[in-house]
Amino acid sequence: MPLGELFHPRCNNHWECRAIETKKVIVFDKDQKSRHIIDILCRKLGCVDIVDVELQEVFDLEVAKTVDKYGGMGGLLGKSALPKISVNLFILDWDSPKGGAPTLIKSIKARFTGMYRFLVVADKRHAAEMGVAMKAGATDFILKPFSLSEFKEKMDNVLSAKPLTVSSFNLTQPPKEAPKGVPKAPAVSAPAWGAKPAVAPAAQPSVPPNATQIKPKFPPMAQQPAAGAGKGGGPSFYTATAKRRPDKGDAPTATLVDGQIDGHYHEKVDVIGGGENCYWAKEVEGEKVRLDYLSAKGTATGVEAKVIDKEEFLYNYYLCEEYGCQILKRLGKWPPPQDQ
Repeated sequence: MPLGELFHPRCNNHWECRAIETKKVIVFDKDQKSRHIIDILCRKLGCVDIVDVELQEVFDLEVAKTVDKYGGMGGLLGKSALPKISVNLFILDWDSPKGGAPTLIKSIKARFTGMYRFLVVADKRHAAEMGVAMKAGATDFILKPFSLSEFKEKMDNVLSAKPLTVSSFNLTQPPKEAPKGVPKAPAVSAPAWGAKPAVAPAAQPSVPPNATQIKPKFPPMAQQPAAGAGKGGGPSFYTATAKRRPDKGDAPTATLVDGQIDGHYHEKVDVIGGGENCYWAKEVEGEKVRLDYLSAKGTATGVEAKVIDKEEFLYNYYLCEEYGCQILKRLGKWPPPQDQ
């Protein structure tokens, strides 16, 4: 496929080209050939401010060059404030940094502020470990070998997608005030770390406004019998809304696709302005549901995020094709055309 069909030509009157030309990119890959290919692909996309490094010491020096000692809150709070860096994107090879890419991501986030993002590049043998990079703060990842179109898709995602707003990682954080007109769930004291939380009845989840206006694509699922409560998924850097267990009269929130759990679902999360975490959900043995990370186009990556109880899934997750989500909205697939 000709490069012209994959990339925007660089010009002076195309807003996307002008925007990407202002981005500063640091590529950290100890393999010279791989580093050279990534550099070429970035320039084909219009990036002009690119620095390639192969050693940790050189990487640290290049990051230090971008520090704005007087920018942001540093001018008000002095040395106690984290310095701001002017890097927009770090493209990190999984094996190149000391301790691996997740360790370097955590280090940068702990030492610097700024509007930077991370794209992790890894061999396919590390596919199962990409969830670690995402939890560390990576914006996206790409597995080698990759095509030109795949790289362009990832770059579009990390450079143009809206930044995520993540609440602090605090298991004892009090719930936010519910909007007016929405019943509040009864207060439940936070359990000690590792202890099983007490089961308490919760209020029915609020139904998104558009759910009542659009005819569901799939029929609602019949009520499932209550199963034994398991451990569920582990903690996340997103603070999910309180997990619901079925009470008398409760109806599941998760709609099945052709009678199965196999599709694009989301759970609600407590972020500023409201939001959701999207996954590709598929039922597995042992009354469990496996949740995989999604690509920028909303397709399954095959990289496991977590495995939770089926009961927890049925009463806390929503089918994105029925209720909508940020990914479908960004792709222009939501809201769907109205039936006449």
